Amino acid sequence: MLQFCRFLKEHPRPDIYLRSLDLPGMDTKFAEQHLAALSRLLDALLPESAVDTESSGRESNKAGFAKRYGFKSEPSRIRFRLLDHSMPENGLFNQAADIEIDKASFLQLRRQVKYIFITENQVNFLAFPDLPQSMVIFGRGFGFASWRRCALFHQPGVHLIYWGDLDAAGFEILNQLRLETAPLKVHSLLMDDAALISNLPLAVSAQVQTAKQLTALTAGEAQAYQDIIEQRHLPNLRIEQERIPFGRVQEALEQVLASLA
Repeated sequence: MLQFCRFLKEHPRPDIYLRSLDLPGMDTKFAEQHLAALSRLLDALLPESAVDTESSGRESNKAGFAKRYGFKSEPSRIRFRLLDHSMPENGLFNQAADIEIDKASFLQLRRQVKYIFITENQVNFLAFPDLPQSMVIFGRGFGFASWRRCALFHQPGVHLIYWGDLDAAGFEILNQLRLETAPLKVHSLLMDDAALISNLPLAVSAQVQTAKQLTALTAGEAQAYQDIIEQRHLPNLRIEQERIPFGRVQEALEQVLASLA
């Protein structure tokens, strides 16, 4: 531990992976197995300029520890599919491909698309129907802080459409996406009061859902969110997006595309 701390005092924020740190007698997993203890030592020994205080390194979280003390983390990755079989191929990015690349590369990606869908369920992502000038992204929940810089989103005439679960978390993700990508406009799919009421027979029970101040919802979305939080239809209601019949999804897609044409 002292060797590790001495190294960071001499080489603050080293910008290397933890496992590439080569110190005598220390195996490559040593730091990962002692994150909490090392954090306490480093916080006491390092100058403020060497510590990112907005990142917690005391939760035995490797990514948080790496960010706090200036190590590299595994890059975030984005998974997407192109949905228009009439579009010409572009290297590996062909119409049939299920593609996953690091986030930095995705943010710089340029492709002629008009509709970009984000969905949270993997099978829905894989089964998403063919649509002209379209692509679908596997969302994986919260975390859109860097998406505002996405080159795809800033191409002229592009529409961003989010489809999540009809529950509190789904609306919180939608709200965060809108805030993080502003001033871009984000539309939703099957996430309003009409969708909630028409799909009530598909509801399951969720954990207790606490109300939050969501400022970026439309009137229909806000109504559905309030209905869920206030348990106006069923207690702790949740309608998972993968439970909605495919035909109903296709109808909703047609309506959204018609409204955006």
